[in-house]
Amino acid sequence: MKSTNLFTLTVIFLSLISLYSKSQTFTVNEKTANNALMDYFKNNNITNNEDKVFQTSQVKIGDLNNDKKNDAVVRYVLGLNIGNAITGNGIVVFLNTGNSLKFLTDYQEKPDAILKSITNCTILLEILNFGPNDPTCCPSIKSNAKLKLENNILTEIK
Repeated sequence: MKSTNLFTLTVIFLSLISLYSKSQTFTVNEKTANNALMDYFKNNNITNNEDKVFQTSQVKIGDLNNDKKNDAVVRYVLGLNIGNAITGNGIVVFLNTGNSLKFLTDYQEKPDAILKSITNCTILLEILNFGPNDPTCCPSIKSNAKLKLENNILTEIK
């Protein structure tokens, strides 16, 4: 009788541990994506200082490689710490390893794009194009573009 009770308690205990560990899975959200971006900048010696600043302007979460785990796409802006001078921007992709976000690529083909969504492993972007009468600062014609991961490279879907 005592061995049966001990066995039952052991099974219950192990089940509780299993449930607890499953509830402690890695979550991809805006905070973890921003932290991954800051790590990426730090690892590439891009730091905020008196002259330069960087910021995250958009984060989108969704599955990019069809592994049923949420990944992160972050649009960032680099600038000078005077006025609104932008010195660079881009879109960084991080894949979910199950316990962290791993840098995949810094996509610079459409740096001014606005991240709209991630659906069916596809990133939807809004692009501004120049119209015939637009000044050089301000494109006004909106269009969409789609990006998809193919062999860990972001490619535009036509």
